[in-house]
Amino acid sequence: MEVVKKERKPIRKNSLIDPRMASEPVINWIVRVEVLLLIVGCGGFLFSRGIMWASSFLVGGLVVFFNFIVLSRILPNLVISRDTRASVFSLLFSFYSRLIFTGIVLLVCIVFLKMPIYPLIMGLSTIVMGIIFWIVRYIITTNHKEADSYVRSSSSRIAS
Repeated sequence: MEVVKKERKPIRKNSLIDPRMASEPVINWIVRVEVLLLIVGCGGFLFSRGIMWASSFLVGGLVVFFNFIVLSRILPNLVISRDTRASVFSLLFSFYSRLIFTGIVLLVCIVFLKMPIYPLIMGLSTIVMGIIFWIVRYIITTNHKEADSYVRSSSSRIAS
């Protein structure tokens, strides 16, 4: 009977310097939280206020989700790029095209489709909530040994 060893992927030396490698787990976590917030929010609005409020929330959430995904794919490449003119142009083009797209979607939803504004704004804020949840998770799960020992020693000095 042969023992099969699993081959490990070699760790790249520049994995901490490469922004794509460093930001990928963060982006994946925020995307999962965003999808969860969209499902819970749509379900809540669907059962409490109806299909119009749920669809308004969903449109707002999908617009910011699309903006976040596009930005998360563009920024690491721009950080690595050596050509600053091309980076500035592509960042400005991306920003203005996403801004125009968002404006057109909001115009159509608010003016022509007469969607309620409050769930639309709540949908637009879901990505901010996802980022805040990641920050809280990072603070809770990261071990801050230096800060922890400093707080203990300073509090014991105050007590004495």
